[in-house]
Amino acid sequence: MLLPLPRNITERIPQELMEHIIDFLALDFASLRRCALVCRAWYHHSQTLLYCRVQIVGRSGYDAVARFALQSPRTKRYLAFTRILCLATAHKDQALPRAQRNCFQVVPLTLGGSLPNLQCIGFFNCLFPPYNASFVSLMSRFTEVVHLVLHRFEVCSFVDLRRIICSFLKLRELHLGHGSLTCAGSPFSVTNLFSRPVDPRIVKLTLTFLDLNLLPPLASWISWTDVCKEVTNLAFTVNNIDSDGIYFERIMRTLGPSLTSVIFNASSFRQGKYDYRRICRIIAPYAYPRIYISLSADAGNLLDPLAYCTSLVDVDLTLHPTTVSWGAVVSALRETLAHLSATIRTISLQLILLEAGYSILDAPPRPDSDFGTIDLQPLHDIMTSSRFDSL
Repeated sequence: MLLPLPRNITERIPQELMEHIIDFLALDFASLRRCALVCRAWYHHSQTLLYCRVQIVGRSGYDAVARFALQSPRTKRYLAFTRILCLATAHKDQALPRAQRNCFQVVPLTLGGSLPNLQCIGFFNCLFPPYNASFVSLMSRFTEVVHLVLHRFEVCSFVDLRRIICSFLKLRELHLGHGSLTCAGSPFSVTNLFSRPVDPRIVKLTLTFLDLNLLPPLASWISWTDVCKEVTNLAFTVNNIDSDGIYFERIMRTLGPSLTSVIFNASSFRQGKYDYRRICRIIAPYAYPRIYISLSADAGNLLDPLAYCTSLVDVDLTLHPTTVSWGAVVSALRETLAHLSATIRTISLQLILLEAGYSILDAPPRPDSDFGTIDLQPLHDIMTSSRFDSL
């Protein structure tokens, strides 16, 4: 058993050192609560870290936070340190009618003035009609937000979604996932833009499994406004390759020249399970221009948007051919390299030769008999082009 240090030593430990040690528990909320009860010297810093991230789940959680924020001066003081606010519908409330569980629409009104330093706000399965018009207009009370997450959301019109996004003038990172519109409404028009003296400038954009009635106006808005002109990191995931791929290409045509990081997932689903045989994945780390491609042989024209990415330098290729032949591997590699338009410095190649559903032990062998008949000249011609001179 470890014995505590003598008092003559602990009294000489600077408070700054104690707080630095407590900082390592920033994500361990249970330990932070214990630290807050140790002594008065630890209380303030522990409470500050506890309130740095506030998660409100369900109506009971919202009522508790709203009550303390309005009635307790001490709680209101610590809410000023909040940087991250997550709002989510409780699992037990899923069966309730929407009118009984959309309490989060009053968050901008009740908490907007209590969170002056909020930088990240996320709505998880709690944004849906009916909501009051003041919910959209009062989102601007969160003046320091740079990261917005809307996950499993539904809005009445694209105008509402656009006004929510543009309410955060300092917004830099936007994540939209599993979203839809209540009604498609009229087509998006540049003459109907929501004008502001200053618009946010997004640099990181994530679009995941958006409904088909939301993608067209969103793609038009991205193409026709300056909000996303400085995006360097794009992540795009679609449900249906054939219907949604056209909007990815439209977005890439606009954002491609500035992108240094791209993720594209186009997948199909069979019997509720992910079909690994139809995947096109493009990903790049954020440190420097790099692209990572996981490509099936049937990706087809999904690779066309790669031609717009002119700022890429390093390429990592992971090829997962759908047919059991080396010809499919060479074909997929040639097609991928043909769509690259940037000056490439390095290429790393990885082959996944396992069929979906097979383990490494029972996977069928790949025949080598057809390798000698493969024409490598088209691949050689591509590799001798000027964009690979620095390879």
